[in-house]
Amino acid sequence: MFRITNSGTQFVRLGIDKTALSHPEKWDFYPYGDALDSYPNWDEGYTGPGISPGDSMAVGVRIDTTGGVDLSGGGIVIKAQG
Repeated sequence: MFRITNSGTQFVRLGIDKTALSHPEKWDFYPYGDALDSYPNWDEGYTGPGISPGDSMAVGVRIDTTGGVDLSGGGIVIKAQG
């Protein structure tokens, strides 16, 4: 889990690009919180619930470790969506 804070002056929706990760299909990122079951993960074309200026959002990370594949290396890019 990690937290994203909007230190800007406008409401933003977020997208997560995980294509640089080793085996990106094994990684799921989703809004973490009380309403977890009502939000799909970012892989389903979802851009997140958005963050108001000065607010933050916790992001959960779910990693599928089955199959014995090497999951090391790479990174994610978090970007504001229009």
